[in-house]
Amino acid sequence: MSLRLVFVCAFVAVVAGWQQAEAQSFPIPAPDAWRKETFKFPLAFAPSIGFEGSEYVRFAPGWGDFASERGFSYVFLWDVKEVEGPALTVHGLEFAVSHYFDGLMQTVAEARKIEPGNTRTVVNFHPMKDVPDWSVAHAGEIHTWNGFAKAEPLVLNVEVTQRSCPGGRVQVGSPSSSRLTSTGSRLATTTKS
Repeated sequence: MSLRLVFVCAFVAVVAGWQQAEAQSFPIPAPDAWRKETFKFPLAFAPSIGFEGSEYVRFAPGWGDFASERGFSYVFLWDVKEVEGPALTVHGLEFAVSHYFDGLMQTVAEARKIEPGNTRTVVNFHPMKDVPDWSVAHAGEIHTWNGFAKAEPLVLNVEVTQRSCPGGRVQVGSPSSSRLTSTGSRLATTTKS
């Protein structure tokens, strides 16, 4: 079974489980081996993202093995206050995700005493097939650099889903995976590029 199929199946299972798990204290169902973390908005490393709420993250086993196919593979869910204006449009989410990764990589690189990458994160989303129980779905790539390792180029394949929730909230979620390249160029179409 190809790794891409494994990640697609994992994504479908996670998306299906999000709705059922919403009332739980940690709303992303995943196997026990997946490490979990929670962060509050505004995020310390990306305060320009003006959301209020929480980010829930589940890291796949092997997340830190950046040379492998599973390196940098994780899912996240932003459960935030719904806001008027462009912040939750596709372009607003591209802006938020680019600032998220710029801030994250810079903060981590400084803490690890790694010379930071000299490029800004670029995010490109395009519409994808509808996902049941979600009102919006996009796929795309995040071109950034790896502040957790050697500041090498990092390309993340991403699918982002979004839906409105009771209480004036909105959820934005995504599985993600990557492939590091020495040149930053795009590679074959797998879950990593």
